[in-house]
Amino acid sequence: MFDVITLGESTRLAVLYAHLLASMLAIARVLAADVGLVTGRLSLEQMHETVRDIGLLLAALWATGLAIVWLDTGFEPAKLAMSSKLLLKLLAVSVLTLNGALLHRLSFPILLSDRAAGIGAASLLAVSGALSTLHWLLAAFVGVASPLARLPLENLLVAYALVVAATVVVAIGCVPMLQRSGILMQFVPSPEKREASGDGCDVGDRDRFERDVQRTLSARRGRDTSDRLVVVALELDDVGSIVDRLGRAAGVQVFATVVERLRAARRDHDLIGHLGGGRFVLLLGMDADTDFVATVKRLRSDVVREPVVTLAGPCRIDVAIGMAVHDARESFEHVLDRAHGALASGRVRAQQPCRLAPPLSWPDSQRACVPGIA
Repeated sequence: MFDVITLGESTRLAVLYAHLLASMLAIARVLAADVGLVTGRLSLEQMHETVRDIGLLLAALWATGLAIVWLDTGFEPAKLAMSSKLLLKLLAVSVLTLNGALLHRLSFPILLSDRAAGIGAASLLAVSGALSTLHWLLAAFVGVASPLARLPLENLLVAYALVVAATVVVAIGCVPMLQRSGILMQFVPSPEKREASGDGCDVGDRDRFERDVQRTLSARRGRDTSDRLVVVALELDDVGSIVDRLGRAAGVQVFATVVERLRAARRDHDLIGHLGGGRFVLLLGMDADTDFVATVKRLRSDVVREPVVTLAGPCRIDVAIGMAVHDARESFEHVLDRAHGALASGRVRAQQPCRLAPPLSWPDSQRACVPGIA
């Protein structure tokens, strides 16, 4: 009445399922790390955890994958040569493993180095990172794409080469943006990260900032208050170009000066956090009758009022700002996303270094028409 599943079939199914789970977990970790790196929200601890987890998952993929190949072919060369899909999968995973070794030996040290990352180092980081993500996705795709087994190996290799070439071209094209964004500086130890100011403004301590934010929000819940909480996303322009022109030491000095100016401009109850690179977030408490837009503009003016004098020469700096008023219904992450959206919108529109996201309480018709604040 029912077909009997043999022991060999059951074994293959269990190994295949483990292989699939390891693949999904690895891809999820890789994509989460990529997003965190680009957005500046990947901490050094998270990066080390991701590297460790992906290494373990890659070993699990090799073990389960070779077990499936053994169950299907017994590693007989004739059977292996007949499966173009299997050969492409082995090629993709082999390149993935070699590229992983390249990331460990050469690319990751670029993020942790005290030396300025030139065009060559930035290109290596971009290309190796892009190839890593590509081969994780490609290995998973080949594993489930049964129709590929009908295509000749030559055709698959041509398609593979074209995809890799396109990925390299796109990665190299993104290098200038990578250098300007300050991503290459976000793991560099800086003086303020080692300080313990004890005044609620330890900019280098991301965990402490998040705890202080949650404490502030919790204290406001259930209270009838007309005070505002204004979230400000502040981004230092062209961090990468500062390092390229003046050197890593000057870049760290510029960063430290910006932190000092932010601390000097803040009030006792304001919070300042560092999101990585040249990106900061501020949580400002405002009375209902305070012109918070003017306050934020004055804060920006205090930061950029004069060039930073470094050993390599004076460096004129500029910052872009996006701000949003916290609504009692939303999380801090949501209001921060709105502030970042306002910042990005101001950059796109140009000549608007300071821009306000429309309050959530406004009707859609009003929210769509809110002007930028130059």
